[in-house]
Amino acid sequence: MTRLAAILAACVPLGPRIAVGLAGVVVAALGALPAAAQGFQPPDGCTGFLTVQSRTCQVANYWTCEGDLPGDTWRVTIGPNGPTFVSRVNNEAEWVESFTLFPVRRNTLMSSADPMSMSELLGTGVDTYDFLIRRGDVTEHVTGFDRVVGGPVTIDGEELLPTAYAAKAVGTDGEVIWEREGNEFISNRHRVFFSGSGTTTRNGETVPYDFRPVEFIYPGEPGFFPNRPKYDCDSLSAGLDAPGILPAAFAPVPEVRDE
Repeated sequence: MTRLAAILAACVPLGPRIAVGLAGVVVAALGALPAAAQGFQPPDGCTGFLTVQSRTCQVANYWTCEGDLPGDTWRVTIGPNGPTFVSRVNNEAEWVESFTLFPVRRNTLMSSADPMSMSELLGTGVDTYDFLIRRGDVTEHVTGFDRVVGGPVTIDGEELLPTAYAAKAVGTDGEVIWEREGNEFISNRHRVFFSGSGTTTRNGETVPYDFRPVEFIYPGEPGFFPNRPKYDCDSLSAGLDAPGILPAAFAPVPEVRDE
């Protein structure tokens, strides 16, 4: 079993059956998640270190793995209907690769003219980026910036720095594919971004999102490494009868980094 297959199987140990071929990243999910939350276990050789429960019915589990480069961090994002996104970033919080699950797609970093840099952001208060990514069979030229916009804030005992950001992706034809802007949080302790709130514009439609963190959970604490989110899920109960069918407000938005 590949590492990604092990990750996805861990998300739904008793409910959906997920089969993954890493070459094509083929995912098939049947049925709904069980009512009782089942635990999540990272793949062999990997160690979980953080769970973040967020607004709009989203939870993320973070882990590191033996054999990866120092500072590499993995994350699985889980919504009301199961896992939606798996990603890996490096020690500079630079996005390296990810897997979008609904629809199924592998996203890889092709080249960076101006790499993302957590060191630059923490040292100067601003960081710009400019890189090429491949999302499935589409090449996107992504540019943008992150800027620290205030002093430390504390959420559930976790000290974070608030940021503002804006990013856009342009296709090989010169047309804008998507634009995104909003506010996020960065953790100097973990060197990762946590999502906040903002808007995404695609195909002329602007959709707001709010995935602000609510709860930070560490190994040994109740609720560590679940496979179900817990906040704001009642408001998303409509339209979740089929696996992978999410309300517009919860639909996956373009990710240019681990948030």
